[in-house]
Amino acid sequence: MGRRSARRFIGRWLDDQLLSGPDAELRARLIEQLARQGWQVRESDSVLVISDPVRGIPVSALFLRASRLHPLIEAEARDQFLINKPEQGVFASMRAVEIRVRKLAGFGDEVFGTD
Repeated sequence: MGRRSARRFIGRWLDDQLLSGPDAELRARLIEQLARQGWQVRESDSVLVISDPVRGIPVSALFLRASRLHPLIEAEARDQFLINKPEQGVFASMRAVEIRVRKLAGFGDEVFGTD
C-alpha cells in the first residue's frame, strides 16, 4: 500500500497535478531518468508505473531545456526531438495546440482544421 501511494504521489507531482511541483527543466530531467530505468507516468491517472526502459536517447538535451517549452508542447514533442525527428515534434506540437484551442473554445472533436 505504501509503494502504491508513493507511485501515485510521484506521478501526480511529475504531472503537475498537485499544488506544487517541479519546474519544467527538473520535470524533463526526472522523466527522462525514470524512463531510462523503466518507469513512466501513466497518462490516464498520473500514476508512476513500470514500463520498458528507454534506450538510446541523450542524457540531456540542452536545446530543449534552454527553450523552456510550455509543458503541453514539451509533453507532446519532447520524444520526437530527442530521437532527432524535429518535423514530427513540430507536427505533434501544433496538433496539441489545435486540440487545446478547440477545447478552450468549447468546440467538439468534429471541428478541426480550416474551411
